[in-house]
Amino acid sequence: MNTIDFFDSIDEFRSFAPGVDGSLLLESLYPSFLPTRTKIQEVITLAVYDAIKADSAAENSAHMPAVLAIKSAVSNYTMYKYLIFDAVSKNGSEQKLYKYQLEEIREEYITLFWASMDELLRYLNSHPDLGNWKDSDQYKQLQELPIKNAKEFNGYFGIDNSPYFFSKIQFLIKKINQDQIIPRIGDISLLTNKKLKDKCKRALCSHVMAEAAMLFDITELPKSIRNDVAHEFTKGGTAVQVREKLNAIIMKDVLGYYADIERSKTLSSGVTENVVNNNRESDKIYFMS
Repeated sequence: MNTIDFFDSIDEFRSFAPGVDGSLLLESLYPSFLPTRTKIQEVITLAVYDAIKADSAAENSAHMPAVLAIKSAVSNYTMYKYLIFDAVSKNGSEQKLYKYQLEEIREEYITLFWASMDELLRYLNSHPDLGNWKDSDQYKQLQELPIKNAKEFNGYFGIDNSPYFFSKIQFLIKKINQDQIIPRIGDISLLTNKKLKDKCKRALCSHVMAEAAMLFDITELPKSIRNDVAHEFTKGGTAVQVREKLNAIIMKDVLGYYADIERSKTLSSGVTENVVNNNRESDKIYFMS
Protein backbone atom coordinates (compact mmCIF):
# COMPACT_ATOMS: atom_id res chain seq x y z
CA MET A 1 0.00 0.00 0.00
CA ASN A 2 1.24 3.51 -0.84
CA THR A 3 1.93 5.37 2.38
CA ILE A 4 2.70 8.98 3.29
CA ASP A 5 5.88 9.35 5.34
CA PHE A 6 5.35 10.51 8.95
CA PHE A 7 1.58 9.83 8.90
CA ASP A 8 -0.48 6.78 9.89
CA SER A 9 -3.95 8.22 9.36
CA ILE A 10 -5.83 10.97 7.58
CA ASP A 11 -6.84 12.41 10.97
CA GLU A 12 -3.19 12.90 11.91
CA PHE A 13 -2.53 14.43 8.49
CA ARG A 14 -5.47 16.82 8.92
CA SER A 15 -4.07 18.07 12.23
CA PHE A 16 -1.17 19.64 10.32
CA ALA A 17 -2.91 20.79 7.13
CA PRO A 18 -6.12 22.83 7.54
CA GLY A 19 -9.23 22.19 5.48
CA VAL A 20 -8.56 18.54 4.58
CA ASP A 21 -11.71 16.48 4.08
CA GLY A 22 -11.93 13.78 6.75
CA SER A 23 -13.36 11.31 4.23
CA LEU A 24 -10.24 11.59 2.06
CA LEU A 25 -8.17 8.42 1.88
CA LEU A 26 -4.56 8.97 2.89
CA GLU A 27 -3.29 6.79 0.04
CA SER A 28 -5.10 9.00 -2.49
CA LEU A 29 -2.60 11.73 -1.62
CA TYR A 30 0.38 9.56 -2.56
CA PRO A 31 0.90 10.95 -6.10
CA SER A 32 1.04 14.47 -4.62
CA PHE A 33 3.30 13.32 -1.80
CA LEU A 34 6.02 12.02 -4.15
CA PRO A 35 7.10 15.45 -5.52
CA THR A 36 6.75 16.83 -1.99
CA ARG A 37 9.23 14.31 -0.63
CA THR A 38 11.67 15.04 -3.45
CA LYS A 39 11.39 18.78 -2.88
CA ILE A 40 12.13 18.53 0.83
CA GLN A 41 14.97 16.06 0.37
CA GLU A 42 16.62 18.39 -2.14
CA VAL A 43 16.77 21.06 0.58
CA ILE A 44 17.75 19.03 3.65
CA THR A 45 19.35 15.94 1.99
CA LEU A 46 18.10 12.35 2.00
CA ALA A 47 20.25 11.53 5.04
CA VAL A 48 18.66 14.22 7.19
CA TYR A 49 15.16 13.33 5.94
CA ASP A 50 15.69 9.68 6.88
CA ALA A 51 17.17 10.63 10.26
CA ILE A 52 14.10 12.72 11.14
CA LYS A 53 11.82 9.95 9.87
CA ALA A 54 13.56 7.44 12.14
CA ASP A 55 13.37 9.83 15.07
CA SER A 56 9.64 10.33 14.52
CA ALA A 57 9.08 6.58 14.82
CA ALA A 58 11.02 6.34 18.10
CA GLU A 59 9.09 6.04 21.34
CA ASN A 60 10.80 9.14 22.71
CA SER A 61 11.74 11.56 19.95
CA ALA A 62 15.01 13.40 20.53
CA HIS A 63 14.24 16.00 17.88
CA MET A 64 10.53 16.72 18.22
CA PRO A 65 10.74 20.30 16.79
CA ALA A 66 12.22 18.88 13.58
CA VAL A 67 9.58 16.13 13.46
CA LEU A 68 6.72 18.60 13.86
CA ALA A 69 8.20 20.97 11.28
CA ILE A 70 8.68 18.28 8.65
CA LYS A 71 5.18 16.89 9.25
CA SER A 72 3.76 20.35 8.62
CA ALA A 73 5.92 20.79 5.53
CA VAL A 74 4.95 17.40 4.09
CA SER A 75 1.22 17.77 4.70
CA ASN A 76 0.85 21.34 3.46
CA TYR A 77 2.90 20.98 0.29
CA THR A 78 1.18 17.69 -0.48
CA MET A 79 -2.17 19.49 -0.27
CA TYR A 80 -0.82 22.34 -2.37
CA LYS A 81 -0.05 19.82 -5.13
CA TYR A 82 -3.23 17.79 -4.59
CA LEU A 83 -5.59 20.77 -4.95
CA ILE A 84 -5.02 20.92 -8.70
CA PHE A 85 -6.36 17.39 -9.18
CA ASP A 86 -9.12 17.95 -6.63
CA ALA A 87 -10.31 21.11 -8.39
CA VAL A 88 -10.45 19.32 -11.75
CA SER A 89 -12.47 16.44 -10.28
CA LYS A 90 -14.98 18.91 -8.81
CA ASN A 91 -15.54 20.85 -12.03
CA GLY A 92 -19.20 20.81 -12.94
CA SER A 93 -20.29 19.72 -9.46
CA GLU A 94 -21.92 21.69 -6.68
CA GLN A 95 -18.56 21.67 -4.89
CA LYS A 96 -16.81 23.50 -7.74
CA LEU A 97 -14.21 26.06 -6.65
CA TYR A 98 -13.84 29.40 -8.36
CA LYS A 99 -10.35 30.23 -9.55
CA TYR A 100 -9.84 32.95 -6.93
CA GLN A 101 -10.94 30.54 -4.18
CA LEU A 102 -8.51 27.91 -5.40
CA GLU A 103 -5.65 30.41 -5.51
CA GLU A 104 -6.41 31.65 -1.99
CA ILE A 105 -6.33 28.10 -0.61
CA ARG A 106 -3.15 27.22 -2.48
CA GLU A 107 -1.50 30.42 -1.21
CA GLU A 108 -2.38 29.41 2.35
CA TYR A 109 -0.83 25.97 1.89
CA ILE A 110 2.35 27.34 0.32
CA THR A 111 2.66 29.91 3.11
CA LEU A 112 2.39 27.18 5.75
CA PHE A 113 4.92 25.07 3.86
CA TRP A 114 7.41 27.96 3.83
CA ALA A 115 6.94 28.58 7.55
CA SER A 116 7.51 24.88 8.26
CA MET A 117 10.67 24.74 6.15
CA ASP A 118 11.97 27.89 7.84
CA GLU A 119 11.45 26.27 11.23
CA LEU A 120 13.05 23.02 10.09
CA LEU A 121 16.17 24.72 8.72
CA ARG A 122 16.57 26.86 11.84
CA TYR A 123 16.52 23.68 13.89
CA LEU A 124 19.03 21.91 11.63
CA ASN A 125 21.42 24.85 11.68
CA SER A 126 21.36 24.79 15.47
CA HIS A 127 21.62 20.96 15.55
CA PRO A 128 24.05 20.25 12.68
CA ASP A 129 24.76 16.69 13.87
CA LEU A 130 21.20 15.58 13.03
CA GLY A 131 21.51 13.34 9.98
CA ASN A 132 25.09 14.65 9.57
CA TRP A 133 23.68 17.94 8.30
CA LYS A 134 27.06 19.53 9.02
CA ASP A 135 28.67 17.26 6.40
CA SER A 136 26.21 18.11 3.63
CA ASP A 137 27.20 20.20 0.63
CA GLN A 138 24.43 22.66 1.51
CA TYR A 139 25.81 23.29 5.00
CA LYS A 140 29.43 23.46 3.86
CA GLN A 141 28.62 25.97 1.11
CA LEU A 142 26.82 28.12 3.65
CA GLN A 143 30.02 28.50 5.67
CA GLU A 144 31.87 29.80 2.59
CA LEU A 145 29.40 32.49 1.53
CA PRO A 146 30.01 36.21 2.17
CA ILE A 147 26.41 36.42 3.43
CA LYS A 148 26.05 33.87 6.20
CA ASN A 149 22.33 33.57 6.87
CA ALA A 150 18.83 34.79 6.09
CA LYS A 151 18.91 37.40 8.85
CA GLU A 152 22.03 39.04 7.41
CA PHE A 153 20.64 38.93 3.87
CA ASN A 154 17.37 40.42 5.10
CA GLY A 155 19.32 43.41 6.40
CA TYR A 156 20.20 44.30 2.81
CA PHE A 157 17.11 43.07 0.94
CA GLY A 158 13.89 41.90 2.56
CA ILE A 159 13.26 38.16 2.23
CA ASP A 160 10.98 37.78 5.26
CA ASN A 161 13.97 36.42 7.24
CA SER A 162 13.38 33.09 5.51
CA PRO A 163 16.07 30.38 5.92
CA TYR A 164 14.18 28.32 3.33
CA PHE A 165 14.45 31.01 0.67
CA PHE A 166 18.05 31.66 1.66
CA SER A 167 18.82 27.99 1.02
CA LYS A 168 17.40 28.35 -2.48
CA ILE A 169 19.53 31.38 -3.39
CA GLN A 170 22.86 30.15 -2.03
CA PHE A 171 24.01 29.20 -5.53
CA LEU A 172 23.14 32.69 -6.79
CA ILE A 173 25.04 34.35 -3.94
CA LYS A 174 28.10 32.27 -4.80
CA LYS A 175 27.81 32.93 -8.54
CA ILE A 176 27.25 36.70 -8.37
CA ASN A 177 29.92 37.11 -5.73
CA GLN A 178 32.40 35.38 -8.04
CA ASP A 179 31.26 37.14 -11.22
CA GLN A 180 30.54 40.67 -9.98
CA ILE A 181 31.91 41.37 -6.49
CA ILE A 182 35.33 39.68 -6.42
CA PRO A 183 36.45 41.23 -9.74
CA ARG A 184 35.60 44.66 -8.30
CA ILE A 185 36.94 44.50 -4.74
CA GLY A 186 38.27 41.00 -4.07
CA ASP A 187 37.20 39.04 -0.99
CA ILE A 188 34.49 40.97 0.89
CA SER A 189 35.61 39.50 4.21
CA LEU A 190 39.04 41.13 3.81
CA LEU A 191 37.68 44.65 3.37
CA THR A 192 38.63 46.95 6.25
CA ASN A 193 36.45 49.84 5.06
CA LYS A 194 33.12 49.08 6.78
CA LYS A 195 31.09 51.39 4.54
CA LEU A 196 32.53 49.86 1.38
CA LYS A 197 31.92 46.35 2.72
CA ASP A 198 28.32 47.29 3.46
CA LYS A 199 27.84 48.70 -0.05
CA CYS A 200 29.25 45.52 -1.60
CA LYS A 201 26.93 43.29 0.42
CA ARG A 202 23.93 45.45 -0.48
CA ALA A 203 24.85 45.26 -4.17
CA LEU A 204 25.32 41.49 -3.92
CA CYS A 205 21.99 40.85 -2.20
CA SER A 206 20.07 43.12 -4.55
CA HIS A 207 21.65 41.53 -7.63
CA VAL A 208 20.76 38.08 -6.29
CA MET A 209 17.12 39.13 -5.94
CA ALA A 210 17.04 40.61 -9.44
CA GLU A 211 18.18 37.23 -10.78
CA ALA A 212 15.79 35.31 -8.53
CA ALA A 213 12.85 37.34 -9.85
CA MET A 214 13.52 35.96 -13.32
CA LEU A 215 14.65 32.43 -12.44
CA PHE A 216 12.15 31.33 -9.80
CA ASP A 217 8.47 30.54 -10.03
CA ILE A 218 6.29 33.06 -8.24
CA THR A 219 5.56 30.50 -5.48
CA GLU A 220 9.31 30.23 -4.85
CA LEU A 221 9.65 33.88 -3.88
CA PRO A 222 9.09 35.24 -0.33
CA LYS A 223 5.49 36.06 0.57
CA SER A 224 6.10 39.83 0.70
CA ILE A 225 7.45 39.72 -2.86
CA ARG A 226 4.63 37.40 -4.00
CA ASN A 227 2.21 40.01 -2.70
CA ASP A 228 3.99 42.74 -4.70
CA VAL A 229 3.80 40.58 -7.82
CA ALA A 230 0.10 39.88 -7.23
CA HIS A 231 -0.49 43.63 -6.89
CA GLU A 232 1.23 44.25 -10.21
CA PHE A 233 -1.04 41.66 -11.84
CA THR A 234 -4.02 43.85 -10.99
CA LYS A 235 -2.50 46.52 -13.24
CA GLY A 236 -2.40 44.13 -16.19
CA GLY A 237 0.37 42.29 -17.98
CA THR A 238 1.56 38.71 -18.12
CA ALA A 239 3.55 36.90 -15.43
CA VAL A 240 6.69 37.27 -17.54
CA GLN A 241 6.14 41.01 -17.96
CA VAL A 242 5.63 41.50 -14.22
CA ARG A 243 8.81 39.55 -13.44
CA GLU A 244 10.76 41.54 -16.04
CA LYS A 245 9.51 44.77 -14.50
CA LEU A 246 10.57 43.63 -11.02
CA ASN A 247 13.97 42.64 -12.36
CA ALA A 248 14.43 46.01 -14.08
CA ILE A 249 13.50 47.96 -10.94
CA ILE A 250 15.98 46.05 -8.78
CA MET A 251 18.76 46.12 -11.40
CA LYS A 252 18.51 49.90 -11.62
CA ASP A 253 19.46 50.02 -7.94
CA VAL A 254 22.16 47.39 -8.44
CA LEU A 255 23.88 49.39 -11.18
CA GLY A 256 23.79 52.44 -8.92
CA TYR A 257 25.42 50.44 -6.12
CA TYR A 258 28.17 49.20 -8.43
CA ALA A 259 28.86 52.74 -9.63
CA ASP A 260 29.10 53.93 -6.03
CA ILE A 261 31.49 51.08 -5.21
CA GLU A 262 33.77 52.15 -8.05
CA ARG A 263 33.75 55.74 -6.77
CA SER A 264 34.50 54.55 -3.23
CA LYS A 265 37.44 52.51 -4.51
CA THR A 266 38.82 55.53 -6.33
CA LEU A 267 38.51 57.79 -3.29
CA SER A 268 40.03 55.23 -0.91
CA SER A 269 42.98 54.71 -3.25
CA GLY A 270 43.76 58.45 -3.15
CA VAL A 271 43.26 58.96 -6.89
CA THR A 272 41.57 62.23 -7.83
CA GLU A 273 38.93 61.95 -10.54
CA ASN A 274 39.08 64.44 -13.39
CA VAL A 275 35.70 66.07 -12.89
CA VAL A 276 34.65 69.65 -12.31
CA ASN A 277 32.67 68.93 -9.15
CA ASN A 278 32.82 65.44 -7.72
CA ASN A 279 30.13 66.28 -5.17
CA ARG A 280 27.45 67.67 -7.43
CA GLU A 281 23.91 66.65 -6.49
CA SER A 282 23.33 64.46 -9.55
CA ASP A 283 26.29 62.25 -8.58
CA LYS A 284 25.01 61.40 -5.11
CA ILE A 285 23.57 57.95 -4.44
CA TYR A 286 21.46 57.38 -1.38
CA PHE A 287 21.22 53.91 0.15
CA MET A 288 17.92 52.94 1.65
CA SER A 289 17.47 50.03 4.04
